[in-house]
Amino acid sequence: MDSGPFPFLRCPRAGGSRSGRPGWTPLLTAIPVITLVAQAPRLVPRVGAAVPGDRVLRDEAGRPVVLSDLLGRPTFLTLNYFRCAGICSSQLDGLTRVLGRMEARPGKDFTILTVSFDPRDTWEVAARRRADYLRMAVRPIPPEGWRFMTGDGPATKALADAVGFSFQAAGEDFLHPAVLVALGSDGRVVDYLPGVDYDPERLEDLVRRMAAGLPPESPCVPPGPAAHRFSPLGCLAASLAGTGFIFMVSTGVMRFLRRHRNAGSLSKERRHP
Repeated sequence: MDSGPFPFLRCPRAGGSRSGRPGWTPLLTAIPVITLVAQAPRLVPRVGAAVPGDRVLRDEAGRPVVLSDLLGRPTFLTLNYFRCAGICSSQLDGLTRVLGRMEARPGKDFTILTVSFDPRDTWEVAARRRADYLRMAVRPIPPEGWRFMTGDGPATKALADAVGFSFQAAGEDFLHPAVLVALGSDGRVVDYLPGVDYDPERLEDLVRRMAAGLPPESPCVPPGPAAHRFSPLGCLAASLAGTGFIFMVSTGVMRFLRRHRNAGSLSKERRHP
């Protein structure tokens, strides 16, 4: 029987269970999937929150560096893990592309800080990843303009928690959102840019305003009591992506159960004409 968009829900018998009633095994199989999606990592925006400047990370040469020493100018923070070949690579590729379209220069007007939240990542790996992206850049980027940092679990988790970024182990990999976090010179969260493609004009405006100590003109997340919600349509869509996927899964399960119930009724009618 066709199980719609979810082949893992396919029942082995078209007529349901031996009693002719729909079997519950497929539904029980789907419950953990829905639960996993519902618990998927999300971004909880914390505009105005300060990053833990006293935490110690390791730079691309293995030297300990206090986080506050990496700040001091407008900073764009990304949280990734360096073995990731999926959304992390897409995000950093997108960031590399947009830097070539901006007048503001990393290392002069702002800093990019990429931190691995995977404690298994070493500074050697971080150094190689930075070298790769500096080589890919359309325009030269000074090494101090884009830092690739590692750290122990508590340090990087504290940074992720401070900006509302969550991640979840999935085997050898991680589930996590993709977002560019804008930090002011004082290390406080100014704005969020979700996704893997960025508008150069938006970044330019953010750099200017952060340098002047001004709030974003059109923030992705409004300040104040409503800071837990995304504001503009694009950001709203990003924050609701997880909810939409849950709805898609739930709809698929409902469609499957409806077809399964109808198939059971038809089988019963054929046995008892």
